Amino acid sequence: MKIKNISKTGFQSGSHLQGHFTATYNELVEVFGEPSYKGEEQGGFDKVWTEWELSFDTDEGEVYATIYDWKEDSPNASRTGPYRWHIGGFDWKAEDAVGTAFNQEVSHA
Repeated sequence: MKIKNISKTGFQSGSHLQGHFTATYNELVEVFGEPSYKGEEQGGFDKVWTEWELSFDTDEGEVYATIYDWKEDSPNASRTGPYRWHIGGFDWKAEDAVGTAFNQEVSHA
């Protein structure tokens, strides 16, 4: 899969867990920008403290993905050191797009 562009998008109903990805919070911010949602800043916690909502323009079409923590006691659990992030989307391409974009960005840094 070749990533042409990445943009932030709004919540997409019906997505679900597609896989996992291990990275630090700072690495994800470096590649994808600030999270779309931070529970402690945006009024609450409903199983997720930190989430990126992303749309990938790829050579295979548009792919929607979320990167999020899940059922942690506080946002610090996912923001200090490597963390096993959850990848949500509509199919396996979500996990592929996140990994591809992350590896492309890191290899060019």
